[in-house]
Amino acid sequence: MPARSSNIPLQSYDYNAEGPLVVLLDDIPGLQISILSDQLPQSVFDLGIMQLIAFIQQYQTSCSNSQQLADVLDLLEGYRSTCSNLQYIQLIYPWYGALPSIDIKIDSKVGWSAKMQLSYTLAKELIQYIRHS
Repeated sequence: MPARSSNIPLQSYDYNAEGPLVVLLDDIPGLQISILSDQLPQSVFDLGIMQLIAFIQQYQTSCSNSQQLADVLDLLEGYRSTCSNLQYIQLIYPWYGALPSIDIKIDSKVGWSAKMQLSYTLAKELIQYIRHS
């Protein structure tokens, strides 16, 4: 069971032996902490496709390989414009043992999805960006 901080009010706490532990925090919209028995503890942040695009665009002027960054942005723009049934975009931030990633679930019927991997530094910047946007 995760330690509870006295300064973070818990909205809900749900656990059963066969399912995940999910903690929703009142003061951080879109944050879920999910612990599955077959998964490392992690924080999950929901974000919109436009938030992700705007966050990545911040790096256009400082990126050493602007063509690769443009390709990533084109891919995300393509998702935005052609995937009307985009299910969700989540930043998965493991507490240890793995690198953060962004999971893009395109269509639940077909099961299409995409995954982007981030450094811890970039993931922390994205979390701050999500909180302030």
